[in-house]
Amino acid sequence: ACATGRPPAVAQGLDDGHPSENLDASPASAVPAVFQQRPCVPGPPQSPKASPASPRVAAKVVLVFVACAAANEAFWMLASRALAFARTVDTPAPEQVESGWMRLCEKCACDCACALLFVTAWFLRSRSHTKHIQLAAYAAMLNFVMAFVLYGQIYFGFGSIAFVVLWFVFIFFAALAEAIIFELTVARLDAVRKPMQLGNRQFLSAARVFVLAWITCAAPLSCLGGRAFLLYLVVLQLGLVVFIAFSLGACWEPLRAALWARRSCRLLSDSDAQQAFRRMVFLVVSIPLCHAPLQMRLFAYFAIDWQSSQLEFFAERIAMSVSWGVAAASLTALSGALHVAPSPAIAFTDAQRSQRGQCLLRRVSASGGDPWHEKVEELAGRGFTLEALLDFWVGLRRVMPHYDPAVHTTRDVVWQAIIPGSRVGASGGCAMATVMMRGEYTRPKKMVSHSWGTLFRDLVVAGHHPGESGGASGGGAMATVMMGGEYTRPKKMVSHSWGALFRDLVAAVVADGLGDSEFGLAAALLERGEPSLRNLLRARGTLQDTYWVCAFSVSQHSAICSDAACAGVDPVLCRPHPTCACRTPKYRNGDPPVREDGKSILCELNKFTDMIEFLAATDDAFEQVIAVDAQAKVFTRAWVVDEIATAHRLGMPQHLKVRRASVVDEHEESLRRLRVQDMQATRREDVDDILVRIPDTRAFNAHLQHIIFDVGSGLIASWRAQDAQQKLERVGRALLVARLCMHEQDRGVETGDDHV
Repeated sequence: ACATGRPPAVAQGLDDGHPSENLDASPASAVPAVFQQRPCVPGPPQSPKASPASPRVAAKVVLVFVACAAANEAFWMLASRALAFARTVDTPAPEQVESGWMRLCEKCACDCACALLFVTAWFLRSRSHTKHIQLAAYAAMLNFVMAFVLYGQIYFGFGSIAFVVLWFVFIFFAALAEAIIFELTVARLDAVRKPMQLGNRQFLSAARVFVLAWITCAAPLSCLGGRAFLLYLVVLQLGLVVFIAFSLGACWEPLRAALWARRSCRLLSDSDAQQAFRRMVFLVVSIPLCHAPLQMRLFAYFAIDWQSSQLEFFAERIAMSVSWGVAAASLTALSGALHVAPSPAIAFTDAQRSQRGQCLLRRVSASGGDPWHEKVEELAGRGFTLEALLDFWVGLRRVMPHYDPAVHTTRDVVWQAIIPGSRVGASGGCAMATVMMRGEYTRPKKMVSHSWGTLFRDLVVAGHHPGESGGASGGGAMATVMMGGEYTRPKKMVSHSWGALFRDLVAAVVADGLGDSEFGLAAALLERGEPSLRNLLRARGTLQDTYWVCAFSVSQHSAICSDAACAGVDPVLCRPHPTCACRTPKYRNGDPPVREDGKSILCELNKFTDMIEFLAATDDAFEQVIAVDAQAKVFTRAWVVDEIATAHRLGMPQHLKVRRASVVDEHEESLRRLRVQDMQATRREDVDDILVRIPDTRAFNAHLQHIIFDVGSGLIASWRAQDAQQKLERVGRALLVARLCMHEQDRGVETGDDHV
C-alpha cells in the first residue's frame, strides 16, 4: 500500500486486504473472517475457566473407571495365563490364595486408583504451562504405573519370580515419582524465595540428595525381608521427615513476611497482602500433604509380617490404593494447577499470516531508495533495553529535581527530562565527541579533512546521510541517546497514554520483564529505589530485553519540542513547561516533502502503523504491551486504539499491564461503550488521519469490543490467564516488599525512630 501511494491499511476496519468489501450495508459483512470466529457476546467479561460440573462429567468419570478396570483385568489375566502356559510362574501356595471378596476389593481399589491418577495426569497435562505443573503431571503418571503394577501382583503368588520382578518395577517407579515430587517441592519453594532474594537452603538440598540416593541405591534391601527391610524403611522414614522439616523451615521467612504484610504493610494493598498470606498457607499445608502418600505406604509396610496371612496383604494393598488418592489430590494442590485455567494462546490464523506476508511483500517491493520506508526502518531501530530504562529512571531526579512519582505524568517527563536530555549541546571539560558518544571509546571509520575557515554547515552536510537528525545545535530521539546511537530493534512495543503517570509506564515495562500482569509491586519497588529489582530481572534474563516507547523512540525535536501549545503546565511548580530552542527542522503530517497521498515523508508521527507492520513482518516474536492507567483512559487515546487494532490484525501477542486487578472491573462499563469516533489525541490531525482510514466505524467498534472482551482470545481473558508459577513468583515479589519494610521497621525500633 505504501509503494502504490495509498494510505497504509491500519484500521481499514481491520480489513483482510479487500477494503472494498467493507463497504457493504450490513455491518457483519465488514467484519473479516478472522474476527467472525468468535463474535462479540454481550455480558460481563469472563475468564477462560472450565465449564461447571454436569452429567457429562460424571459420565466421563464412570467411563474412565470402566476403561481402566477392563484394561487392567484384560492385560494381567492374559499375562498370567501366558506365563503359566510357559511354566515361568510358580503356582501360588494354598495358604496364599485369597478369598474371592478380597481379590474383588483389591481389584476395585486398584481400578479406582488407576482411574483417579489417569484423570489427574490428564488434567495436569492440559494445564502444563509451567515446570511445576509438568513435574506434577509426570509424578501422577508414574503413580498410575505403580497402581497398574500393584494390580498385576494380585495375580501372582508371593515369592514367585513374577512377583519379585513386579516388586522391583514398583520400587523403581516409586523412586522416580518421589524424586519428581522432591523437585516439585524445591521448585515451588524457589518460586517464592528467589524473588525475595533469599539464599539457597543447603540442608534442604543435602536432605533431598540423601533421601533420593537411599531410595534408589538401597532398594535391593527391600527384597531381603526381615531386619534388612526394616532398616530400609526406618532410614527412609527418617530422611523423609527431615526433608519435610527443612522444607517447612524454608517457608518460615516468607510466611513471617506474609503475616507482617497482612497486619501492617502500607506499600501493599489489602488484596495483595491477603493473597500472599493465603498462598503461603496453602503452600505450607501442601508440602507435607504431597509426601503423605509415601509415608502411608511406609506405615503399611511397617505393619506387614512377610510370613503372615493374606489379610495383612489385603490391608496393605487397600492402604496403598488410598495413598494414591491422596497423591492425586496433593499433586494437584502443590503444583498450583487449581488456580490456573488453560492458556488462551492463539496460533496465527490464515488471514493473519496473509496480512504479515503482504506487509513483507510491500517492504521488499518498496526497498531500494524509498525515503518513506527508510524513515520507517529508522524508527524501527530506536528500541532501548530495560536496563537503559532503569538507568533513565535512576537519573531522572538529577534532570528533574522536583519529580513526584504520584503526580507527574509521561507528558511532564517528556517536556522536562526527555526533550532536554536528548538535545545535543555544548559542554566543557572534554572533547565534544566524548559528549556525543556518552564517554564510550569509539574508533572512527573515516577521517574528515577540512578547513576551519569554511562554513560549518558545509562540513556537516558533507558527512550527513539521509535519515539522520539532530546535531550540536539540535536533538534526536531519547532512545538513541540511551543506546549510544546504536541501531536497536525492539522485541516489544509499549502502547500507553501520555496523560498517565510516568511511574506507571516504567512500572508496566518492568512488570512485563518480571512476567507480572500487574505493575503495582513494580511501582512500589521503583519508588523505593530498590537495587534488588535489577537482580530479579537479571535472574529472569530480561534485563536486556528491548522495547519501543513513542515518548523515547520518536524524536520530539523533529515534532513538538518548540510548540508551547502542546507543552502544558507542571503540576508541582504550577508553571508552563519550558520549550526547546533547538534548530532541528519540525515536520508535521502534511509538511513537505510529501508522498502522492499528501503525507509527509520526514514526519515521524504518521508512521506508527507502518513501523508495526515492518517489525511484525520481519519478526514473528514481536509483541505489544498495553500499559493501562488507573482510569483506563489509555483505551480512549486514538493512537493506542489504532496500535491495538493493528497488532490484533497481524496476530501479534498482546499483553495488558494494570496497576491492580480491580481496574478492569471498575471500568468495564465504560470500556463497553468505547467508540472510535470518541477517541482523543493531542493533535486533532492524528484523529482525522485515523478516522479517514476506517470505512465502517460501526464494524470497527464491534471489532474493538471483540479484541477487548472476547472470552477465548480477548485482551482481558489473556490478562487473567496467569499461570501458577507466575502467581507464586508474584507472591514472592510482594513478600520482598513486605520483608524490606519489616526490616526497616525493625531497624527503626532499634534506633528509636518510628517513621518507616
